[in-house]
Amino acid sequence: MNNALGLVEAIGRAAAIVAVDTILKAANVTLIGIEPSKGGGMYAIKVEGDVGAVTAAVDSIKSLDELRNKIYTSKVIARPAEGIEKLIYNSVTLGYQKKVKDAINEVMKEESKEESKEEIKEEIKEEIKEEVKVKAKIKEEVKKEEVKKEEVKKEEVKKEEVKKEEVKKEEVKKEEVKKEEVKKEEVKKEAKKEIKLEVKEEAKKEVKEEAKEELKVVAKKEVKEEAKVKVVEAIKESTPIKEVKTEVKVPKETCNLCNDLKCKRKRGEPKNLCIHYNVKST
Repeated sequence: MNNALGLVEAIGRAAAIVAVDTILKAANVTLIGIEPSKGGGMYAIKVEGDVGAVTAAVDSIKSLDELRNKIYTSKVIARPAEGIEKLIYNSVTLGYQKKVKDAINEVMKEESKEESKEEIKEEIKEEIKEEVKVKAKIKEEVKKEEVKKEEVKKEEVKKEEVKKEEVKKEEVKKEEVKKEEVKKEEVKKEAKKEIKLEVKEEAKKEVKEEAKEELKVVAKKEVKEEAKVKVVEAIKESTPIKEVKTEVKVPKETCNLCNDLKCKRKRGEPKNLCIHYNVKST
């Protein structure tokens, strides 16, 4: 015990109650309880507190007229020895039983609170576990959905790649077709050029042949005229007429513009090559 102990023995229950009231009002002490004695109507009043407060409280009842000849004895123990708690705090002491019961009830309440707290903790743990499980399931479902989305994306990418490859192949085919068409057109153009050249050459040949024939006709006429002129001259000179051999010389190709044998231009060539071109134009 750390506090001082005050003991007062009163005769009669009423005197004991008056003494308790006086003691508690006189100083700041705590009532432990009232222990009735066996026989004689004696009651032992037990209080505790500081030494000074306990001493003042016990002395306050000695001068009280109401308690004259009702106080049998009183004692203050400043420093109670260890081991006397059982004599002070026991089940026989009135008032202390209630404190014990209240204390037990409080302990029980605290224990029940602790138990309820533990139950609440367990419930919270279970709820947390369930939440964790639910979250884990949600995460797994989310992962599965993400995996599915990735697979779908991969399939879409593959399809797009296949489409791109097909488009490229089609473009390559179109380019090849265009190239073939271009080649065909080039071949056609070359063929047309060749045909034109051939036609031109044939036309030139035909023109040359026509020019030759015309030149032959012109040459025959000139030879005949020359023969006639010689005959006339021979008659005038009264010379015997000799036979004049008329040899038809086939002249070379001449210009079809001027028909002059001195002109080097040939049929089909540019007009400015004719020696009489400038004269005619003027």
